[in-house]
Amino acid sequence: MKTEHDMATIRKVVAETEQYQNDPEKFVRLFTSNVHLINVVGKRVEGRDELYGMMKKAVQTSLSEINTKNELLRIDFLKPDVALAKCIKHIFVTRNGQPIEKAKAALTFVLIKNDKRWMISSAQNTLMNEKAIQTIESNNIKSSEKHIKVITD
Repeated sequence: MKTEHDMATIRKVVAETEQYQNDPEKFVRLFTSNVHLINVVGKRVEGRDELYGMMKKAVQTSLSEINTKNELLRIDFLKPDVALAKCIKHIFVTRNGQPIEKAKAALTFVLIKNDKRWMISSAQNTLMNEKAIQTIESNNIKSSEKHIKVITD
C-alpha cells in the first residue's frame, strides 16, 4: 500500500539522482549494492562498485559539463516495497553560460524499500528520438517495419 511518505521519499530519491549527478560518493548511495543500470548510451553497469568507478571516471571528463533534469511523470507501486518511477530525463549542455537542451531520454527506476529506506535497484535510460516519435504519431504508423524505417532514417 502506497503512503504519502513513501511517495515523498521516492520523489526525493529521484531528485537526488539529479542533484548528485557529479558527486559519485553521494550518487551511489542512492542505489542498492547489486544495482543493474543501463545508461543513456547503452552501457550496462552491474553493482554499486562498478557504478562508482564509472561515475568517478566520468566526472573527470567533459561529461561533467552535461547536466540533466529528471521530470518525474508517475510512481507505480508493484508491491508495498517495490515501486516503478517513470521519468523524462532532460539532457543539457552549457553554451555561453546558458543551458541548452540537447536530448531527452525515457528514464525508469525500479526502487525497493529496505529497512524503511527507498533505494534504486534498477535503472534504464533510453534516448528519445523526438523526430521519429512525432512522425509515428502524426502518420498513425502501425507496422513494425514502418517503425524501424522511421527510427533508422
